[in-house]
Amino acid sequence: MERTVKLRVEVDHNTYSALKEVEEEYREVLEEAINYGLVNKTTSFTRVKAGIYKAEREKHKLPSHYVYTACEDASERLDSFQKLKKRGRAYTDKPSVRRVTVHLDDHLWRFNLDKISISTKRGRVLISPTFPKILWRYYNKGWSIASGARFRLTKGNVVELFFLRGTLNLTNLRVSSQLTSTRTRSLYWLMENRSF
Repeated sequence: MERTVKLRVEVDHNTYSALKEVEEEYREVLEEAINYGLVNKTTSFTRVKAGIYKAEREKHKLPSHYVYTACEDASERLDSFQKLKKRGRAYTDKPSVRRVTVHLDDHLWRFNLDKISISTKRGRVLISPTFPKILWRYYNKGWSIASGARFRLTKGNVVELFFLRGTLNLTNLRVSSQLTSTRTRSLYWLMENRSF
């Protein structure tokens, strides 16, 4: 099971402008990837990346993994658009990019318990959010942070961060006498009686 945690953080002007530059160039790469996918009639991430990666790396001086994640994003959008088109629910000829949420992989962001670091053209920027109680509950139960995250910029120098909590490590849990669910009891029984 995965959970998504959303953080809204107000940052200083320099951090916001560095992230704004990334967002604008990410949008351009995303639009190019979508256009390439439409022209070549493909929704495959591998084909889209193979077609535009080199040209976009030369054009944009972003860290290389932004081009990679933009191609993943474009592939998801193209696939979703094709499904809508088959159902007759697509109202345009091609998918439009209205809102951009920048995808981050494990090379582009780092998570610590006191700050988050994101790669930009100017180097890494540090964001020090106040984490909500629900995040600490998950963390203390043994959940781990997934490798991917996303951010979106809003008005007033506010950055919205979205990151997934990875799967729960069930080996750290003990069987409670209060368990009533048959499925839960059988899961714990399997964990305790496994032979490997």
